[in-house]
Amino acid sequence: MRRQKWQQGYLEKRGKRKPVWFARYRINVMNPEGTITRRQVARIIGTVAELPTKKIARDRLLQLVNEAEGAAPRVTATFGEFADRWERTILPLLKPSTRRGYLSMLRLYLRPRFGKSPLGEVSAFEIQALISELSKTRAPETCKRVRDLLSSMFRSAMEWRWLPDNPCRGVRLPRRFRKPQRAVDCQIIARLVAEMEEPYATLLIFIAATGFRRSEVFALRWRSIEWDLGLVCASENVVNGEWGTPKGQHEPRLLPLPQWVLNRLLSLRQWYGDPDPEQVIFASRIGTPLSPPNVLNRQIYPACDRLGIPRFGFHAVRRGLTTEQVAEGTDVVTLQRWLGHKDPATTTRHYIMPDALRMKTAVNARGEKLFTTVHQNAPNLDPAKSQVVGNAR
Repeated sequence: MRRQKWQQGYLEKRGKRKPVWFARYRINVMNPEGTITRRQVARIIGTVAELPTKKIARDRLLQLVNEAEGAAPRVTATFGEFADRWERTILPLLKPSTRRGYLSMLRLYLRPRFGKSPLGEVSAFEIQALISELSKTRAPETCKRVRDLLSSMFRSAMEWRWLPDNPCRGVRLPRRFRKPQRAVDCQIIARLVAEMEEPYATLLIFIAATGFRRSEVFALRWRSIEWDLGLVCASENVVNGEWGTPKGQHEPRLLPLPQWVLNRLLSLRQWYGDPDPEQVIFASRIGTPLSPPNVLNRQIYPACDRLGIPRFGFHAVRRGLTTEQVAEGTDVVTLQRWLGHKDPATTTRHYIMPDALRMKTAVNARGEKLFTTVHQNAPNLDPAKSQVVGNAR
């Protein structure tokens, strides 16, 4: 921003015992509404001992004026006022589930902590202190999500020229310990299907065959199935009654369906009495999409308990599909597109579970190779040690 020529500031000497140079000048200030106004700054710019003549003090004042005019407008909004503006402009662009999570974190953690603080005074130290406090009572994943939300908000502030940099940079997170993830194989699916009634049996079969997310499955309509081509189209999702598009997708995802799964869906359609094409496939009695927690609590969990199977969620079925397909030789890129992931690393990191039987086979093969190599290169190996190695086989 170009310095306005008329502004040179006001300068005077104050005090007798320890005289100082006192100055007034104007700076650009951005209001919470986003408009820029001028505000007067009154401050001491130095002592007479540091700036012995008025000319030197005037040069110092002009330097401060030039810096003020060339800098980005100073933001007077508090974090709470900035959060209000961010909620109105950025939050509606996000998916419903993301919006709910962000609003919850703002209400529980961020507004009580930073709401009345000036936006420019929320420092990396204060953010680190918040994360350290949360780590004592909250899971590491919660701490990460709070940090990520703050970082996203401050990136918006930088784009709006409200802040020069992002104070979340360098903030450390607590160590994360991932719980063992479960993958449900076809054997468990088969046992559960025999125990469950319709439409829940077909629902479980469909998820196991397609790997659809639960938000995609419960949003499927009868028109989503191309009966002649044997395809199903994932173009919508529903989360807590709010409709949207599937996560990480910019276009509908088409997947082929096995013929026997198509036949089950056709039987289910006949069982419903040839419903309207706009009707969701897995619907409640009043025609709305089924609730995933209700399906788990009322159908899948009781069936697991009756069969003595540990309880699992819908994601365990997706992980089971991925793990079994990798064992059968399916490449990761194909699985990435199959599951609708944006990045193949997501498929590799979170959905391919180690197979205990394959692991045991690989370790035993390595042991056999090591045993043979050791004895070929050390024929005079002590028999007692050799016996121990042999027993280890």
